[in-house]
Amino acid sequence: MTNAPPPTAEFLQLRDKSFMDDDTSRTARWRSVLATARSADITMIEVLVRLAFQTNAPASGHRDEGLAKAFAKFGEDIRAQDTTFEPSRQKREMQVMAAAVLVHLFATDANAPLAVLTASIGGARKLDLPLDIVGLAENAIGRLASARRAELMVGLLKFDAPDIDYELEEDAVGDHTAQDWKNELEALRDATDAVVKSMAQAQNRVLDAIVEHTRVSDEETQMLWWLTNGISVDLGIPFGRLEAAACPLVLASELAALTYISPGPPAIRALLSRAGLGARKVAVSAALSALPTDWVDRATSAGASSAATTPIHFALEERTRLGSADAWLPGWSALTGLPRDFTLPALTLAEQFYRERVLLSLAV
Repeated sequence: MTNAPPPTAEFLQLRDKSFMDDDTSRTARWRSVLATARSADITMIEVLVRLAFQTNAPASGHRDEGLAKAFAKFGEDIRAQDTTFEPSRQKREMQVMAAAVLVHLFATDANAPLAVLTASIGGARKLDLPLDIVGLAENAIGRLASARRAELMVGLLKFDAPDIDYELEEDAVGDHTAQDWKNELEALRDATDAVVKSMAQAQNRVLDAIVEHTRVSDEETQMLWWLTNGISVDLGIPFGRLEAAACPLVLASELAALTYISPGPPAIRALLSRAGLGARKVAVSAALSALPTDWVDRATSAGASSAATTPIHFALEERTRLGSADAWLPGWSALTGLPRDFTLPALTLAEQFYRERVLLSLAV
């Protein structure tokens, strides 16, 4: 990794305010950050978030083999640059390094800032770090959402036809044997194949850009039609007739179903607000109690939930598993670290559930 980019300001702030590093140690840790970020998937992001937030749900995964492997790899990435490092004895180091990797991923991977924001759950979970990574995650979501909805540049849709890199030497034509001609034709074929492949790749890039732009436009159009229509798709009644406690999860779920590209459009909060959600507090327990059982069953099929990064979906899953309106609360509270009477403003709860749903359904 001799050509590694220099450490970012965010990394230096995390390190310098947490540890008394010399240049050698700091460089080693930065290389570890790059190594983990280079191959990080949604499972690794889950581990990193659990470490950064020090959640009750263990980062090592307990009985989850995927999380256990990702946790081990993270420690190995650090040890590859520092053989004296021991994850079991340097928990604060693991926390700071996890945060550093997450912040590094914010620039390109929507899953990382989404997971940080859902783990924060409206600011209820606090971070013992010298850097506001929740604020950075919020900013990253805004940048990524806007970038993926930027105007399609016509210039980017054009490409020049490449030249065929082949030329037959004229003075050699008369002396060519049959084998020579075969070799020449094979060289011409290979050069032509390379050009055709290059043009196909360029054409595919253009088509991908057009398809993504079309999907984004369709996504926004469908959301506006949903808002204008003002009727719940799932329950078939106007927004205003939905039970107040159920509104945040029902409306957020329906907007998430119309989202094709993570992290969704920048106007999600505005759309939820225009749909009637505001600052009135809603208890998570009340929200779940207000939902029809069949709706809860459908909602829990979105994917494997997590007490750390998708706590509201985890509550739905626990309710379904235990088959009771309130038996899920004690276990949910213990694993999430949130009080049984945990409440959020309706608009914040809806945005939380929307982000969880996008994370579960669109993470790649």
